Amino acid sequence: MRRFSKKNILPILIGTFSSYALSYLILGNHRFFPIDDPFEFSITNLGLCILLGSLCGVFISLYMYLIPTMGQLAKTININPQFRPLIPAIILFLLSPMLPHLLGISLGSISLALAGKLSLSLLIILCLSKIILTPLCLGFGFFGGVFGPALFIGSMLGGAMDVTFSHGGHLFLAIGAATMIASTIGAPFASVLIIFELTGNHMIALFSIISILIAYSISNRLIGKSIFDYQLKKRGIQLS
Repeated sequence: MRRFSKKNILPILIGTFSSYALSYLILGNHRFFPIDDPFEFSITNLGLCILLGSLCGVFISLYMYLIPTMGQLAKTININPQFRPLIPAIILFLLSPMLPHLLGISLGSISLALAGKLSLSLLIILCLSKIILTPLCLGFGFFGGVFGPALFIGSMLGGAMDVTFSHGGHLFLAIGAATMIASTIGAPFASVLIIFELTGNHMIALFSIISILIAYSISNRLIGKSIFDYQLKKRGIQLS
């Protein structure tokens, strides 16, 4: 909420370090994206980061636009609110035999993409499907967040670029995940730190700055600073 006072930040810091200490004691020094591949700061990678940032900016703007739009669409349908979730549930049920990766927050699918076990066509289909189905589920009454789906969308898009240009690398998968998160929650600098902590790779964090700034500039101009700002704007609440 952009309130950086001691009263607001202190509980967050306590919760953050407490949860990290507990997970470290139980699981050890683990990372969600353990990427140790060396990457060169080349003109080619720089250009691909610019391309990825531009694609992420368009995709995340569409994603944020559809979330409240689907909610408005649900209200126009003459169906009892308690039965509205059945519509996306039936759609997911029909798609699940072909695309089980779309169910839940899909962390397993991200791991498969990280291992290079998903084809280019499947990565693109999963990326586009998640952009549509997540707003549909949220708009029609499912309870869930926007962080996990944004992570999934960015990973699939970045994974598609890895398959196309890197031939087995994982640079753009991690950058895509960070870029989509940054634009969704409106935290570009925090997302750079998040992806550095998730991967432990400083080159990925460095490249992600380029992609994040481009995508955030596009989504900020088209939609707003974050999905939360956009939802408040749609309700007639303007934040200074």
